[in-house]
Order: sequence, then structure tokens, then C-alpha cells
Amino acid sequence: MKKVLLSIATLVLANIAFAQTPITITAGDVPVSGDTLRYSTVLGLTSGINVNDSGTNKAWVYDTLKPLAQTVDNYQSATAVNFTYGLTISATAYGYKIADSIPGLGSLMPGLTIKNVYTFFNKRTTPGRFVAEAFAALIGGAPIPANYSDEDEIYFFPLTYPHATDSSTFAVNVSIPTLGSLKRAGYRKTWVDGWGTIKTPYYTTAVRCIRVRSEIHEVDTIHITTPITFNYPIVMDTVEYKWLVNGDHYPALWVTQSKHTAQLTSVTYRDSIRHGLVNVSNTPKLTIQEIKAYPNPITNGLVTIDVPAGWNNFTVYVYDAVSRMITTFANKNELNIAALAPGKYYLLVKSGDNIGYTQVIKQ
Repeated sequence: MKKVLLSIATLVLANIAFAQTPITITAGDVPVSGDTLRYSTVLGLTSGINVNDSGTNKAWVYDTLKPLAQTVDNYQSATAVNFTYGLTISATAYGYKIADSIPGLGSLMPGLTIKNVYTFFNKRTTPGRFVAEAFAALIGGAPIPANYSDEDEIYFFPLTYPHATDSSTFAVNVSIPTLGSLKRAGYRKTWVDGWGTIKTPYYTTAVRCIRVRSEIHEVDTIHITTPITFNYPIVMDTVEYKWLVNGDHYPALWVTQSKHTAQLTSVTYRDSIRHGLVNVSNTPKLTIQEIKAYPNPITNGLVTIDVPAGWNNFTVYVYDAVSRMITTFANKNELNIAALAPGKYYLLVKSGDNIGYTQVIKQ
């Protein structure tokens, strides 16, 4: 009987230790070259995920998530993706295709196509960190790589709880010959805001994890030099939540939220093959499209824009002919610009990861 009681006590103590010990994430727990990481996508609106549920010794139970589709990220060296990338990007960098294409830019830059878009990563030491170091894509059919002038530090190691806030900036400039450039710049603030265990449809038995929160401010600027000189700045403020476990290179759960609307814009989790789901390729972070405005030219100071259905929370930015932002409108598709001087204006509409644009003439 004493042996039985001793065994029970040992199991109870082991379970308590399992639950009450925060793990540590190191450089060995992030993707490496050659990884094939499969994940499933969930509809954020119906996921039931409470991103405000943070703290110590949490039990995150999300094993009833309903996957809609699956994607596989294949991490390869820059040279393996395109041998010319290896002339610019370091031999130790590796990455995956983040988008098959970026639609909509052809209207801004006639004849332009951007396909097979990659981000390349690397591990750094002193201090230990995981960074995005390069961008590459087929732009107008030509392979164009670009190293970050200021690397994006995604994680600083080790990650455990408690963990001080890490703040870093990033910047990359992709030159498009004869047309202009694509620029990305911003900052990232990251910290560990909780630890405990998590269950998902993949991790059916609870596993220990930490939760990493990142606040990201990013400005993507489309700089056009022909046929006119113009800048389209696209501002994105997002919050990422990643539940990380030891020994796996993809988050057990990864949620992206719009900082301004609090809407969950992306929910994915580490998964295995599930037959019957749609296997999809990587989709672009942004969708860009031209929208209509009428009347055009404007004679009475009022202009109506066709905001696509489903863009429930949107902002209209008004720029003049030399790219100065003049004014903004929130959730209005009928705009009164009677106070503006006659001339050409550019309207940029942003709703989450959706971008619309048009130009109008005020008489």
C-alpha cells in the first residue's frame, strides 16, 4: 500500500512540476534550412480564441479549432531558390515563399508583375537572435534580391518567462529598374506575456509552451518614378501572438490581430496532413486593387468611392500630386473635398490587409 501511495504521490508531483515550470525557447526551436512545416488555417471570427488570456500557468485549450485549409512552408537556401540570389544574399540564409504573387501593382506600375516572393532568415549570435535578413522575388520576370539594411529581429534568445521587452527596427529597399522601388520599414516590440500548456487539434495532449507577443508597426511604400513620381505609403499596425513549444519549428498556434480594429486577421496552427482539406499556396499579406470614384472630374466638391463589400472598417487617405497627405476620412464612401484647391488628388483606402486606390481631378 505504501508503494502504491508513493507512486501516486510521485505522479502528482510530476504533473505539478510539468504544469508549473515555464519552458525556454532557444535558437534550436526555430526553422532551419530543409524544414517542411505544415500548418492549418482557421477562420478567425469563429475560432473562439481570446488573445487577452495571458499570464502564468495557463491552460490554453483550443483542440476544437476547425481547420479550413492547409499550407506547407518549405525552407530553402537562397541559392537553391534561384542561383542568382546567392550573389547578393548570404550563403547561410534560408527562407520560404511568402506569396505566389502580389496582385494589383500592375495598375500602379503598368506591365509590372511580382511573383514568387520570398523572405530569407538567419540566426545571429552575440546576442542570439532570429532575423529576417533578405527579400527576393521575380519582378517583371527578373530575379531581384535585396538585403535588409536593418534586419528584422523576430526573436532574441533565450525566450522564457519573465522576459523583458525587446524593441528593434527594420528596413529594406527593393529597387525596380526604370519603374521605382518597394520599401518596407518599421519597428517590432516583443515580449513573453504568458506560459503554461496548450492543446490544439495537433497537440491533442497538452504540451508546455510560452506565449510570445509582438507589436509590429510597418510602413510599406510603393515609390513610382514613371510615368509620374509618386509614393503610396501603406501603414500596417498588427499584433502577433505565438504559442511556442520545444522541439517544433512552427508555433503550436499563431494568431495575428489588427491593432486598430482588434479583429483576428489570421489564425494558423501546426498540423499534420488532414485529408479533405484544401491545400493552398501562400497568399500575399496585402491585396491591392483599383477602385472607382465618381463623378470624375469633381465639380461640386463631393466624390463617391466604390468601397468593396466587406470592408466594414476602412480609412480613406487623400494625397495631393506631390504625395503629401492632406486629410483622412473614416468609414465614409462619400467624401466632401470642397475645401481643397483644384488639381489632381490620390485616394488610398485601407481596410485591414486590403488596399484600394484611385485618382480624381477636382475642378
